[in-house]
Amino acid sequence: MNIFRLLCALLWLVPCIGFASFFDRADYFENKALYDEVSDIIEILYDDNLTEQERMLRLMVKDKALVPVFKALKTENEKRFTESLRIDGISDSDIAKLLKDRPVVDGFKITMENDFLAGTDVYYTNGLRVELSFNNPEFEKFFKKLGFDHSDFFFLCGQNIYNTNNNDVGTKRPEQPPNAGVLYCGGAVNSFKMDKAKSSIRSMQRIEAQIGTIGRGSFAEQVQNGFHRLIGDKEVNWDFQAADRFYFNVNFQKYLKVGQGDLYGDSRPEYNIYIHGGGNAGSFTNFANAGLLFNYRLLGSLIDLYVGNKMTPSLAEELAMLSPEARLKRLFCHNDKWSLNLYFGAEAKLVLNNYRLDGNPDYHTAAVPFLIDLKAGVVVRYQRVFFDLGIVRRSSEWSSTDGHRDGPPHTFGMLSVTIRYKDFADLGSQVAHPVRWMTDAKYRQTLLAQRQISDLVRSEGITVIFDTNDPKSPKKEVRITCDK
Repeated sequence: MNIFRLLCALLWLVPCIGFASFFDRADYFENKALYDEVSDIIEILYDDNLTEQERMLRLMVKDKALVPVFKALKTENEKRFTESLRIDGISDSDIAKLLKDRPVVDGFKITMENDFLAGTDVYYTNGLRVELSFNNPEFEKFFKKLGFDHSDFFFLCGQNIYNTNNNDVGTKRPEQPPNAGVLYCGGAVNSFKMDKAKSSIRSMQRIEAQIGTIGRGSFAEQVQNGFHRLIGDKEVNWDFQAADRFYFNVNFQKYLKVGQGDLYGDSRPEYNIYIHGGGNAGSFTNFANAGLLFNYRLLGSLIDLYVGNKMTPSLAEELAMLSPEARLKRLFCHNDKWSLNLYFGAEAKLVLNNYRLDGNPDYHTAAVPFLIDLKAGVVVRYQRVFFDLGIVRRSSEWSSTDGHRDGPPHTFGMLSVTIRYKDFADLGSQVAHPVRWMTDAKYRQTLLAQRQISDLVRSEGITVIFDTNDPKSPKKEVRITCDK
């Protein structure tokens, strides 16, 4: 058992002793912060690299009210867990505080879309968006009742900028759509379902709602021309743009994994195939869409349901959705720090209307009813940091009602950065990791030792015993072997 505990400490895993204790509990996400705090204390207790004095100093930093939690870790239902805290003398108010206090924001994402890759500054020329992932136990309970294994919740704000071909100040071309800007904030939820074996994500749905403004209140002119002045480029004509309008938007998308496998005989999955469909309703545009996406693992592990510009679950959230056996296998066998995935796909849209293209009687344009987007890109992951770089080729969005000519197709690029973290201290440690690697020889040696042990486990396998210390729950032995 001491060897196994040492392995847990060296691998810096979510504490192995707690696998059957709280990752399997139905209330895991409701009490996530409490369990994360406990996992930190367990790591300190079983870290053989610490002296007793260092261990005591680190434990003193932790909330003393958490100490009795250790006696309750091996219980398997919430009632007994709470009762054990009361027996140890913690008041009901303190218990309520322990169960409710949790980091609100556990991840953020920044996405930029721009047509600089095509050397143009027209049509959909720029999009900037910031998403914050946050915890809400009541939302989580609601979506679990609907049959989902886990849900992520987001607060988001963004701005979209659309230009015409005409950048000359003081002129107007009615045969081309006007400039337009959209500024919005809103919320979204990503809800996941697992396959029957609880071994991988089977599907995801995303519901997103936004409110904001269209027109001069979007500050599109100030943002675009301010950036152009910064880079020494000419200013864009914003004398003629879509009229001011209240913006609201609701979008629904469903993603379903329809294929997974390997191409060259590798036992680990090398690719995923997804289909998705949904629709959009609002004051700017209304459409229905459907698409196909192929995601291929070049290096490391296959990134599940991340491509397509959607935020991935954190490692803890992913583990909590897996069966105990699949969870251990995920940690021991696929503990890759680096991953590189390639993706490409297509999406078709049936456009019902578009306010910028056919909502202004002064312009002789109309939205093309059928659009196709072709997209490709790469996703690079280092631990909990993701970089998504892609390019989109979009067919003509509008046509001239005077000359019956379609506008040209358009190309734009996309770059997004996603960081998932447990709390701000955890975020700081992620940022400090490269610096410590370069400056601290002992830190490098520890990481190399972890890698050696991890390689040994992957090649030889490991036997794990779940001991709940409960007569009604006998020990369970699980043999974990990694596919060659």
